[in-house]
Amino acid sequence: MATPLTAGMAGLTREYLQSRGQSSPSAALVKATILNGAENISPGQYGTGVAREIPDAPPPNNVSGWGRANLGNIATPGAGANFLFYDVQNSLTTGQ
Repeated sequence: MATPLTAGMAGLTREYLQSRGQSSPSAALVKATILNGAENISPGQYGTGVAREIPDAPPPNNVSGWGRANLGNIATPGAGANFLFYDVQNSLTTGQ
């Protein structure tokens, strides 16, 4: 269920970015916005100490990636947090 959930989140994130002045947000901006809204899920459900499921190192890691995608963290990033949306439209093309 992670794929359909994230696909739906991408559609809602694109809509949110359009409401914030990004008339045609790139796929890279949508992905970066979702990644910045992810929350760390360390230590996971099982184990303690060195035997725990997810390492305490900052994301990304090889167990949980960037963490759990959370649409709420995108729309309302929390006290003291703020997102600045900047989309570079003139990027590299194939062969550059």
